[in-house]
Amino acid sequence: MARDDFSPATISALARRSGNRCSNPSCRKPTSGPQPSNSFGVINIGVGAHITAASPGGARYDATLTKEQRTSIENGIWACRDCGALIDRDESAYSVVVLRGWKEQAERAALRDIAGQPSRVIATLERKLAGHTNFVWDVAVTPDGRKVVSASNDRSIRIWDAATGSQLAVLNGHDAFVCSVAISPNGLLVASGAADGRVIIWSIITGSRQADFRHGALDAKVSWQANDQAIVTGGADGDLAFWESHDYLMVGRFRVHDEPILKVFCMRDCKTVASVSEDRTIRIFEVENAKCTQVFAGHTGAVNSAVITPDEKFLVSASSDKTLRIWDLQGGKCKRVLFGHDDIIWRVAVSPSGKILASGSGDNTVCLWQLETGELLQTLAHPDCIAAVAFSPDGSRLVVGCDDAQLYLYQFSDV
Repeated sequence: MARDDFSPATISALARRSGNRCSNPSCRKPTSGPQPSNSFGVINIGVGAHITAASPGGARYDATLTKEQRTSIENGIWACRDCGALIDRDESAYSVVVLRGWKEQAERAALRDIAGQPSRVIATLERKLAGHTNFVWDVAVTPDGRKVVSASNDRSIRIWDAATGSQLAVLNGHDAFVCSVAISPNGLLVASGAADGRVIIWSIITGSRQADFRHGALDAKVSWQANDQAIVTGGADGDLAFWESHDYLMVGRFRVHDEPILKVFCMRDCKTVASVSEDRTIRIFEVENAKCTQVFAGHTGAVNSAVITPDEKFLVSASSDKTLRIWDLQGGKCKRVLFGHDDIIWRVAVSPSGKILASGSGDNTVCLWQLETGELLQTLAHPDCIAAVAFSPDGSRLVVGCDDAQLYLYQFSDV
């Protein structure tokens, strides 16, 4: 069967719309330049690659497309020859949604370059909070927005006044680094989970210890149900454990992942829990029926964090594969892949309005994205790796935890 190849005009348009650069965000090399031996000569190392293959048997071939659709510019992406070969060789790693994400972001970058468009400034640094003596692993903000809680590799949890930046309390009790904190919906308690598997419940008002128990495996992650009635923990064993909050006795334990759980969070209905894992998946677990109801798979590295939008229509995941993925929570399909970080993405948060995503990475930056379009709006540079990001409930602040042992508080506006 004949190939449905692009016309020369389509190939030329693909090259120009990408700014004559490879669309792979990890490459972005120029694809044309002068030929040294010829004053008028041009070297071209770019190719117009098909997103869905030009003929049966090719990568991502879609038999439902017409010839016109298969040869249209919408089905093409500009790449250097090396990346073009990779695209055709590994269709599982370079899916349709990944390639469309590459194309969208490459064309948006080219437009910014020629228009000289500055990044939108939606976050400005308000102050730094110093006190921890090692990496900051997690941060949370109380429901009233007045206090910030942080967890650190120095084995402590610290409570800060958000308005003044003063340190209100240092909570010591863990025997290993604290990797997870969660504030109860009523704002009175904080749960902390540590690398030794211990979970401690603290009073935010007095700093006193209310309970102390063990998940049962290393690296305890914690989350509160929205009704304050239970705590959910996850750990290196891949289990989710459920604890009643009035006596902190375990009422259920279930194997959900085959590899360590890296983040767990309860949904508003108090019936379902989401967890992410080194097994590269995000799973939705239904408590009443004790079963996993959805599995989101597609990342090529560990999934380190996830967040559900306030309207609970989308789930956004952050991975060691350096990407964010936006998933349709009902249909289970990946809507968009976001590229922009140069290293592992450790954490993602969504603004209370549901408009903006914040992602923290090992490339020492926080990226702020528009959820609806996937546009990268602003990049916040830091001295070290970012493993913690959180918005205040009213959306006026963004809190960032850094491996330089400091917290960064930003004034934030997504209007």
